Amino acid sequence: MRLFTSRYANPDLANRPDLVKVKISVGVPRGRHIGYRVEAQVWNLEPTWRMVQDVRKGIITREQYEVAYSKTLAELDIGFLSLQLEHIGRTNGNRDLVLLCFEDLRKPGAWCHRRMFADWWQKQTGEEVPELEEENHA
Repeated sequence: MRLFTSRYANPDLANRPDLVKVKISVGVPRGRHIGYRVEAQVWNLEPTWRMVQDVRKGIITREQYEVAYSKTLAELDIGFLSLQLEHIGRTNGNRDLVLLCFEDLRKPGAWCHRRMFADWWQKQTGEEVPELEEENHA
């Protein structure tokens, strides 16, 4: 099983039945059709609602957010998380997983916890977690 990351609004995901769409964000897209169903959730990879609100309001900086989210990751049991992710893949037809949140990383200066997780995972396991490229969409 391989892991990938992407944003919910990636229009290519609707044409990727080979991937289990996994929520790792606070909330899911509301009020719009994304063209696919979110099939699983990994609560322990989500930032807290407070972290999200504080960074949006400018109460904390990106660096402070990264420190806080890094603490969240450091508290995880990598063995348990590996089993959790493998279970999601197995129970969904032995498919690869795409971990989803909202941020559009194509925008200059954009950043996101999903890429922080990807870097952490690679350091822990040696396995790369690529961001899914998007076809040229407006």
